[in-house]
Amino acid sequence: MTYIKYFLLFFFPRRAINLKFSLFSSKYQLILNYAGLKILKCSENLSFDDIYKILILKDYPLIIDVGAHEGESIDRFKKIFNDATIHSFEPNLENIKYLDKYKNKKTIVNYGALSDRSGKIDFYKNSIGSGSASFYKPTMNTMWNKKNLKKSKSGKIELIKKIQVETQTLDEYVESNSIDIIDILKIDTQGSEDKVLHGAKNSLESGIIQCIEVEIMIQQMYEYKTNFFNLEKYLIPNNYKIFAINRSGNLLNEPSFYIDVLYVKN
Repeated sequence: MTYIKYFLLFFFPRRAINLKFSLFSSKYQLILNYAGLKILKCSENLSFDDIYKILILKDYPLIIDVGAHEGESIDRFKKIFNDATIHSFEPNLENIKYLDKYKNKKTIVNYGALSDRSGKIDFYKNSIGSGSASFYKPTMNTMWNKKNLKKSKSGKIELIKKIQVETQTLDEYVESNSIDIIDILKIDTQGSEDKVLHGAKNSLESGIIQCIEVEIMIQQMYEYKTNFFNLEKYLIPNNYKIFAINRSGNLLNEPSFYIDVLYVKN
């Protein structure tokens, strides 16, 4: 397999190869670019990571990771692109101990948040855990809360602490760091994803962002949650389209149901 990979990359060094072929009565799909070689059965759905390998043909892509949590997304993107430059943002200072180990000249960790304005904003920690902290208070009487009571040590959903965190806009960060292209903008901010896009209006209008991966919570987990309309009012006018959705489901089977949606610049 390794020899096939390097043979093809020698003749096609700057192209992604996406071929379908049959073998022993089964159909397969071959995906190849500099990041690696992968063969899938045609019945398999491409993951977001597979799509990125096809769409992004750079040796050194630049990724903005909004909502780094404990570094899960940093690990994920480094597996796709070994030499990527990643700018991560995380407002929850409890996660510093997890994120400090990633810091180097190609992984820039910012302890703060991206939003629709610069300044300070309230940030709420709740009894479910660090992954559910948000700029919005959790709702107390929803199906999601009843389902997740068992995760709380106190047996109920409650606020643990309100702190203030520093915010800036993506446009401000892009300008101050002389960024001229963003290959992937990933946003997972527990309900305030539309605020991040509002703060990226200039970047969206100028077209410097190629792919946008955003979480949309279907359940009413917080007092406010974003939705397709609030996201797409920034995306559709700037010629972005839905390219993929990562999962299916419903609130009956999964009260905490959410999806990740991939938008790509036309």
